Amino acid sequence: MNVRLGIGTVLVALGCEAGDLSDALSSGRCDSHDRCGAGFECNTKTRECVPLGTLDGTAVQGGSAGHASTGGVADPAGAAGAPTTAGSGGDADHSGGQPTASSGSAGAPSGGHAGAPGFGGTGTAGAPSGGQTGAGDSAAAGAAGQACSGATLCDGACVDTSSDPNHCGSCGRVCSSSGTSEPPRCVAGSCVARCSSGSANCSPAGAQADDGCETELSSDDVHCGSCTNKCIGTNSTLECRQGQCGCTGDASCGVFDSGASCGGDGICVCAGTTCVVGETCVGKKNEAVRCGCDGKKACAASETCCLGSRQCVDLETSADHCGSCGHSCPTKEFQCSSGECRCTGDGACDAGSVGVCADGACKCAGVLCRAGERCLADGSCG
Repeated sequence: MNVRLGIGTVLVALGCEAGDLSDALSSGRCDSHDRCGAGFECNTKTRECVPLGTLDGTAVQGGSAGHASTGGVADPAGAAGAPTTAGSGGDADHSGGQPTASSGSAGAPSGGHAGAPGFGGTGTAGAPSGGQTGAGDSAAAGAAGQACSGATLCDGACVDTSSDPNHCGSCGRVCSSSGTSEPPRCVAGSCVARCSSGSANCSPAGAQADDGCETELSSDDVHCGSCTNKCIGTNSTLECRQGQCGCTGDASCGVFDSGASCGGDGICVCAGTTCVVGETCVGKKNEAVRCGCDGKKACAASETCCLGSRQCVDLETSADHCGSCGHSCPTKEFQCSSGECRCTGDGACDAGSVGVCADGACKCAGVLCRAGERCLADGSCG
């Protein structure tokens, strides 16, 4: 029997089929003809649309979320990238990248279906579940739960804690610029700063908050002239004056019936003899007072009494007290000359990167460093 259909009947039928497929695209279920959107096939038992290859076990898992485009459906195998505002009407297709503004919102990335059209023309990416982030190793991380390959997720962003001065060594650890002569840097997870003249970073290295070059060496009694020099000895107590341990009154030079006084420059005078920096007056009953280093013997005229170590040292040549008490040269490959630590070969400059020793000073990446500085891992002086 021949059946004749009018044009209107055909259009209605086509319209029904189109509407049926459209419903499948938005609901994730097969239409009445067992059809699904591009990249999907119909599971006739559950009537759900699943990724191509799922039924025969060849589906590829993982991957990254696709770009949004009109008329497609979300690729369930991919993971969501950074949330991005979508347009209205369409769904994400499998383009291998991060969802971008177009139409509709991206569907759930693992076994999910196409998202419904966005509210007022906007929508967001589906929640991540497996796979890698669409953003990959980019600085901006996506939704919660995404991994940062080779980086650390801090406040929603992937950062390198080995070099980021705002997250140095750990999230939120900021390298302070207090007392510095230039902006601080983060090198191998540690804050590195060039201190202004008279300041120093005497805080121990660790995970605590960085405080920059927090110590004023000219007036700190336990960090006088250097981080390790104390003006407090076993038998003597002085105060830090302009980076050197000195007396502030006759009593600080020693309590005797007579013969001990404090000179105007902060140096003790014992029985008329002017001591060297750091010395006080010593003596026994019925003996004349004399100069001594923390109760011990007197230092030579060219030496300084370093109270913290109770030693008489020549600050011009001592590698352990170079230029000031307690200031040691960085390695044995440096020597102290005229109160400055000077490199003796190229190997002395390597503190993470190769440098050149030029006339006693290291040169890192073509930049001449200060006395005693070496070449750090990032090629800078420090």
